[in-house]
Amino acid sequence: MSEKGLSILARLGSGSACRSIPDGFTEWLTGTCNDDSYSVSIANSEYFEIYDLIVMVKKEKKEVSSTAGMEKFNPYFYARLAEVNENLNFVRKGIIEKNFKLLGTYAEKDCISMHTVMMNSGLFYWEPETLKIMKEVWNLRKNGIECYFTIDAGPNVHVLCLHAHKEKVKERISELNFEILESKPGGKARVIKEDLF
Repeated sequence: MSEKGLSILARLGSGSACRSIPDGFTEWLTGTCNDDSYSVSIANSEYFEIYDLIVMVKKEKKEVSSTAGMEKFNPYFYARLAEVNENLNFVRKGIIEKNFKLLGTYAEKDCISMHTVMMNSGLFYWEPETLKIMKEVWNLRKNGIECYFTIDAGPNVHVLCLHAHKEKVKERISELNFEILESKPGGKARVIKEDLF
């Protein structure tokens, strides 16, 4: 099966799963039907060394899916749709040009926009600890440690940073007593033959 076909198949199970099929930094193409919404690689996993420090606020499964949250009527939904492409263009440009400030600024902006729409639908994924971490990221940045946050439909915070600031960011977030999982862009999906256990 082609990479495109695998991405389409993965998307049928979970929308965001299609992004894990191609290599590295990927873009999920919108599409209008089953066969034209899939992900493509923008740059390989080694192209830009960005770390994703996932700060675990809550490990339980979310009660309401983000899809259900977006389906409710919301006066902010169409305003968000109008800005999504602009945000995406800046994030893509940030990746291609290795401009971390551009990428981070628009990833953070888009995150806040998405959660604003969901909150207006009555979906509050953020916990008090989520806001605490967001404010700490802003504080770190104000003090010259470049990092940005993004948050999926849930309370856990993804703190994006470059290698130069990774240990400093981890140290500061750890002082707040949160578990941190470290991640970075991975290679394309592949069949593995060895056991994990």
